[in-house]
Amino acid sequence: MSGPVAFQILGPLRVEVAGRAVAPIGSRARTVLSVLLLHAGQSVTAEQLVAALWTDGAPPPTARTQLHMLLSRLRKTLLGHPVIETRPGAYRIDTRVARLDSHHAERLIEEGRRLGDPALYGRALALWRGPVLDGFDHAEVRRLEELRLTAVGEWAALELGRGCPSRVAERLAPMVADLPYYESLRAQLVLALDRLNRRQEALHVLREGTRLLDRELGLEPGPELRRAEQLVRGRTPAQLPPAVAAFTGRDGDVERLCGLLTDGGEHVVAVSGPAGIGKSALAVQVAHRLAGLFPDGQLYVNLHGSTPDTEPAATAEVLGRFLRALGATVPADQEEAAAAFRSMTHGKRLLVLLDNAAGPEQVRDLLPGSATCGVLITSRRLLGSVDAARHHPVEGLPPDEAVALLGRLAGTARVGSEPEAAAEIAELCGRLPLALTIAGAKLAGQPDLSVRALAGRLAVEQRRLAELALHDQAVRTSFMVSYQDLGDAAAARLFRLLGLLDVPDVGVPVAAALAGLPEQRAAVLLDRLAENQLVRSDVPGRFHLHDLLRLFARERAAEEEAGADRTGAVRRALHCYVATARHATLAVEPTIGWRIDFLPGSLDHPGVPLGSRDEVDEWIDAETDNLVAAARQAASGIAPEVAPYLSACLNAPLEGRGRRREQLTLAYITLTAARLTGDRRHAGLADNDLG
Repeated sequence: MSGPVAFQILGPLRVEVAGRAVAPIGSRARTVLSVLLLHAGQSVTAEQLVAALWTDGAPPPTARTQLHMLLSRLRKTLLGHPVIETRPGAYRIDTRVARLDSHHAERLIEEGRRLGDPALYGRALALWRGPVLDGFDHAEVRRLEELRLTAVGEWAALELGRGCPSRVAERLAPMVADLPYYESLRAQLVLALDRLNRRQEALHVLREGTRLLDRELGLEPGPELRRAEQLVRGRTPAQLPPAVAAFTGRDGDVERLCGLLTDGGEHVVAVSGPAGIGKSALAVQVAHRLAGLFPDGQLYVNLHGSTPDTEPAATAEVLGRFLRALGATVPADQEEAAAAFRSMTHGKRLLVLLDNAAGPEQVRDLLPGSATCGVLITSRRLLGSVDAARHHPVEGLPPDEAVALLGRLAGTARVGSEPEAAAEIAELCGRLPLALTIAGAKLAGQPDLSVRALAGRLAVEQRRLAELALHDQAVRTSFMVSYQDLGDAAAARLFRLLGLLDVPDVGVPVAAALAGLPEQRAAVLLDRLAENQLVRSDVPGRFHLHDLLRLFARERAAEEEAGADRTGAVRRALHCYVATARHATLAVEPTIGWRIDFLPGSLDHPGVPLGSRDEVDEWIDAETDNLVAAARQAASGIAPEVAPYLSACLNAPLEGRGRRREQLTLAYITLTAARLTGDRRHAGLADNDLG
């Protein structure tokens, strides 16, 4: 700037006279000069200047006198240069004498805009040294600050168009930090970072802007920020399916899976569980929650490992889809494609969701080549042989969450009006999300159907699975896929027969007796069933079925096993219990022959040999609930004489473990069985034990 007096207002006020800075002036004189400079070339009335000095609206009687004194002091500071002109009742800065940096900046911006020259913009922006007049409260100050921001945005667009994103990122990063709500600058910074291949930073800037707008202002991103996001994400795969709208509960599962995927260890997590347990919904929920931590994108595929009437997806085909999504060419050979996928994902923060895997062989080549990526796999099978995978089994919903899911689907008020019936439906559905979803949808689709009425229909075991079907969803169909996927006739037969027993769980000896197999062979088949999630093993060597799977297994047994074979299988299992119980009572009280001398000399199974009290106690602790359930099932008519046999043999072993409640229950069951057998010895035993 040339001229005898120069004023710099694009920052703290600075005054130069003949090229030399003048001494600081007082705050009130600065206020007067600031107002005059902001209206340079225009008249400012004395009233306006007084109002600026006394902002409370109550100037003293001497206000005009004080104003004249301040103006006189300013003129002395300016060494007599005629910068401040006096007009009738007003004052003006003479722009023929004074030069202002703000005027110079505006001329440079106008010229830069006309010529499309970022250098001119750069020269103008360099004149800003901070907030105009240190943030002086005035409309013209706000206009100049807005001009600066507009100029920065126009400059950035020109620089990006010339292929200079590094200059844009360098200038805008501190400005966005200072002005976090100014969307235009944030959008330009996002584009600059993206063109510098700093995509993770670009997405972070986007997410931070969206979060601030939503949290602080309750606003959605504007068009510029949305366009920037589309441009960046257009080169970033975002393939996750929508989260399940009715997803309910599972807070513990979600937290654990999020922890496993972000704890710094191996980030391959296999989610397993039986059909209908909600594995996919859980995995998608977790993936959406963590998507922001994987800014290089999210890949998703349904591998159709347990989809009815659908072949599992070929690994080579999935590799091709993934590589194309990442912008890479696809080699024809699967091994080369897998290597290319590992190379493309190396060092990236990418989340891969492999849903519904058929088995480990299907997913091995779909694992990224870097621990910076996260992988979620869902499967009905236990994928124990997938390298470095950590495993998370999924179980049925807790009772309160099961009822809550029912309420989300059928209406909270409706379900809440019949809480007992709703709780019954949750239990009759085995707290299985698929079954609950079908039940909730039925209630929602039939407003006249009461919750109690549906509970009554589900309570009939013979029709429960038929009730749990709606349109293309059916619990029975879902189970059938897992059953057919076994591909092992012996394992399928053992599964069917397990459904015939009404016991909470079984050990290997009882399962072997049920199927008429050696124990070693039965153990192998049980492990196969557990791997395919048709049985669960929470305690080593013990196996149990989900309630609905038990009904399904019983249906398959009725369909595929002859009646005599079903009866024979159950009798072998019951006799295994009886024979083992006889070994137990003789081991703890050899002289108690009078209680067991009416048992048959030979049974259909020899039982498990027990030779010491410790072995008996261990067996009693593991099997008591099963023994009572077996006695009750026998007394129902299939083999009523077994109930007295068990009661006779178990009295002493139960006494030794303090199991009085179970002794009493067995006595009542024996009394019921005696009415069926007509045997007075059975009735006498029951009366004796009850007494």
